[in-house]
Amino acid sequence: LMYAANQVDEGEQLKGSSEQIQTDFEVEVTEENDRQMPEVVREANNDNVDKVIRECKLLLDQGKFKQAKNLMEDAVKQEPNSPETHAWFAIALGRLIENSSVLNKMRLLPIFERETLRALEIAPDLLLVRKVNGMRLLNTPEAFGGNVKKAIAEFQFCLQKGLEDDELYFSLAQAYIKLKDLEEGRKALHSSLHLNPEHKLA
Repeated sequence: LMYAANQVDEGEQLKGSSEQIQTDFEVEVTEENDRQMPEVVREANNDNVDKVIRECKLLLDQGKFKQAKNLMEDAVKQEPNSPETHAWFAIALGRLIENSSVLNKMRLLPIFERETLRALEIAPDLLLVRKVNGMRLLNTPEAFGGNVKKAIAEFQFCLQKGLEDDELYFSLAQAYIKLKDLEEGRKALHSSLHLNPEHKLA
């Protein structure tokens, strides 16, 4: 009887060990899946963000500034931690502000600043974000935090890091013209037109 009882105890111990090993294995698999899933989700989110940004660019090119603004406003709600969505929301707001009444400008400017600063907080070294921050500093009245010299510094930072586009040079030209540095302003406008001969404002 004692022998039988010992056999039963050993069997229970083996069974318990087997169940523990299985449980540990399941935990490891679950943890591994948990580590992998965010990466998959992140890639899907990045694809979605890229798609929305392409649509935003198309709307801006078509002069549909309000639709672009609404699109990116929804994108920010869906992807609140994406610096690109905040930056493009700010860009859409900026284009809308340029084509709005004074009253609407006053309403939209604080949102434009908030979105720019949020993008800057998330990704302070992202060139798109630095470019948008330069636009903020350039177009915001000095009494509300605007600073043309700092805007130029932001644009020059982007150029030194290899970012070149017609809008960047055009914004740089505007900044130099505001400081009455017409020679540098002309050079920046020439660079803008060189990249995009059909630039409507340059």
